[in-house]
Amino acid sequence: MYHLEKGINGLAGKSFRKFLKNFTDTPIKGILTGTFTTGILQSSTLVTLLTSAFIGGGLISLQNAISVIIGANIGTTSTAWIVALLGFKINISTFANPFLAIGTLTYLFMDNRPLLKSIGSFLMGFGLLFLGIDFMKETMEDMTEHLDFEQFGNYGMWMFFVSGMLITAMIQSSSAMMVIILTALHTGAIDIIQASVMTVGANIGTTFSLVLASVKGTADKKRLAASHVIFNLVSGMVSLIFLYPILRFISGTLSVLDPVIQVSLFNTAINVLGAVLFFPFIVFLAKRLQTFFVEKTITAQCKYIHKVSVDVTEIALAALDNEIKNIFFLTRDFIYKVLRSKGIGEEEEQIFSKLWMKSEDPFETYHLLKQTEDEATKFYKKLQSKNLSEQESDILAAQMVRLRSLVYAAKNMKDIIANIKELFENEDHLSKKILKKIRHISEEKLLVYSYHIDHEIKEDKNIEWHAELDVFYHHSIDYIYDHFSEVENGSVSVSTLTNVVKKTVSCLEEMANAATDEINIKVKNADYHH
Repeated sequence: MYHLEKGINGLAGKSFRKFLKNFTDTPIKGILTGTFTTGILQSSTLVTLLTSAFIGGGLISLQNAISVIIGANIGTTSTAWIVALLGFKINISTFANPFLAIGTLTYLFMDNRPLLKSIGSFLMGFGLLFLGIDFMKETMEDMTEHLDFEQFGNYGMWMFFVSGMLITAMIQSSSAMMVIILTALHTGAIDIIQASVMTVGANIGTTFSLVLASVKGTADKKRLAASHVIFNLVSGMVSLIFLYPILRFISGTLSVLDPVIQVSLFNTAINVLGAVLFFPFIVFLAKRLQTFFVEKTITAQCKYIHKVSVDVTEIALAALDNEIKNIFFLTRDFIYKVLRSKGIGEEEEQIFSKLWMKSEDPFETYHLLKQTEDEATKFYKKLQSKNLSEQESDILAAQMVRLRSLVYAAKNMKDIIANIKELFENEDHLSKKILKKIRHISEEKLLVYSYHIDHEIKEDKNIEWHAELDVFYHHSIDYIYDHFSEVENGSVSVSTLTNVVKKTVSCLEEMANAATDEINIKVKNADYHH
């Protein structure tokens, strides 16, 4: 199962992650996506852990993550069907050996060809799966001749339920457990009732992986793990209550007589019935779980990166992208605070300014902003130490270009806090005019840059933006020198006025850099290195 998972993840892991992210915006799509993805990947553990990572990074909502988990429970039953339809119908060792031979050679000797190595891992896993079935079948046949399995039945059905749950929790794979159950059933070591009860136990035991992953995770990860346990526990208990009617329906109404097929169908049925039972309550369950597990207090303003692990690099990069966008808007708000503006109409400006003076300290805001930037930088360093692909390294480099630009933008604005205060309190015409000019250009440009960020616009406007700011700078400096003679002596210095214009323009240039799409940043980096 490890090699199957590793091989398929290497072949199409990123595609499935993208699929999982893009097609989970409604509960029904989440269930279908979870079912399809798990059916292809052959690992509900992988899908549940990926979903947990996505919710940690703020990429999908809790209710849609719950729907993916429910779908994953249905999708994981595909392994049992593969084993039931192929595992006991053919000469297994003859079938498995070619896959195993080709897969092992490819896996061992294609280290420099990641695609071929992944194919080798998949073929080796496929071969090992069926070779393992062959070994278990032979061993079980021998064990049934020397051991009386009926003695375990004397302890009651609970023993088979608990063993199915505990073994699955230990090996962390319900798919592998189903192979064991079906092999034992095929060889007569256990009967169909015992196999069905063990199957229910296996479905509950598979929740252990997500519970373990959520122990030190965020509140949302704990809520997701709780929903997984609730779903499997409730659907498991319901299936035990209606165990005999379900099996009679399969054997009688559907006329399925092969015990292995019966248990495989039972496994699928209880998960589908569970999904039907839970579907109307997904939104309600998500809302109820929001009241459980208090989120840890975060001293800095980061929203996303503290919720994910750098081990899943694609999700970590997505979380960092969200975080840098968050820092962009925090920096924008800091600029508004310094300029005593909020992008609102000129007629409200004075009122806002007076209120702001009493309640907000821009230096405190700057300190919190620096904390956020420092956290993002530390996360970047951790992520940089991972084995990143060339594409991932390019994306990470582009993200840090953005972050550095935001650091410089905030620094430029912090440097003129005292100057802005001086202009604001000064009554001369030139001070008021320059303050009005820099507020207007800041509001206008930050509105454009914010739109670019919000709508993820790919068009590169950076050169145009910088050219417009350059024109503004020269016009403003000329205006200062042309009208400085009108200023009363000692009211404001020319250096204060020019410094405010220069620092504001530099700040807006850095904000323009931060609003540039990462593709265009990568192109600029490539041109620079070339």
